[in-house]
Amino acid sequence: MREGFFRVQPRNTRPDRRDEMTQTTEPPASIATPLGTVATPVSPYDPHAAQDRWLPVWESLDLYRAGRPGDGRPKRYILDMFPYPSGDLHMGHAEAFSVGDVVARYWMQHGYDVLHPIGWDSFGLPAENAAIQRGTAPADWTYTNIATQAESFRRFGISFDWSRRFNTSDPEYYRWTQWLFLRFYQRGLAYRKASPVNWCPNDQTVLANEQVIGGRCERCDALVTKKNLTQWYFRITDYVVPALRHLLRLVAAVQHLRPGVLPLDAVALPALLPAWPGLPQGLAGELVPERPDRAGQRAGHRRPVRALRRAGHQEEPDPVVLPDH
Repeated sequence: MREGFFRVQPRNTRPDRRDEMTQTTEPPASIATPLGTVATPVSPYDPHAAQDRWLPVWESLDLYRAGRPGDGRPKRYILDMFPYPSGDLHMGHAEAFSVGDVVARYWMQHGYDVLHPIGWDSFGLPAENAAIQRGTAPADWTYTNIATQAESFRRFGISFDWSRRFNTSDPEYYRWTQWLFLRFYQRGLAYRKASPVNWCPNDQTVLANEQVIGGRCERCDALVTKKNLTQWYFRITDYVVPALRHLLRLVAAVQHLRPGVLPLDAVALPALLPAWPGLPQGLAGELVPERPDRAGQRAGHRRPVRALRRAGHQEEPDPVVLPDH
């Protein structure tokens, strides 16, 4: 038998593997090392005791505060998604936020001053519906859940800068979203019009197409209907060409610096759109159905359609009609 940092047992003296799996072995009172005999702890590891001991220490040290006076390190900004305060955190949150935590700690270990804030996406009709079901005010329900989630995040040990904590339902936050909207409105880029939407009569809310499963609301299984509502829109067609040009420049720059990083469809984008000097050109016309449609429109009813093609291309374009046109 050899002695060193570990005590090695000859193979022919080892018990049967099946016996090992059924035996319960008490931890040794001491371990022999080259430096002498070291006593081992008698009590087993208690994670709750370790957490209660170290969490206050981490809080007092304020380890993850960014932007301290005189800090000359290069800066990095890591932003996670904002959780929705519908209750406490679950394992999906632990999985998603651990990735951002790894990235933030990576740059911290590489000598960067990392700003890693946390916020809550706390506006929305689901919070109001939940408050109605519980007979409480939406603000009380929302901010109670935020406090619960914040405490769970602290137990996770995520590297958030808690001095940069905010909620989208705070006036200090949404005053800036209002400010930005007013700039769009003043420049004619925000407008109102009536359009059909997916409507859940039970939740009394609009649903995205992805929230309608088999014609029913994914949350309450109520039958979804169509409803005309006056809504706000952004006139994105007014700046689609500048946005496209910037996109092409970005794709070209990324492909030059990091070949192979972008998917093939993004790399091929500049080649697919070489002749877009101005707005897309197209043809306007009318579609005349031969038989009544599902909406009850009579046969022969004319509907306007538009077919698009790239500028400079003279071939006949193909018209495209949306399913709910």
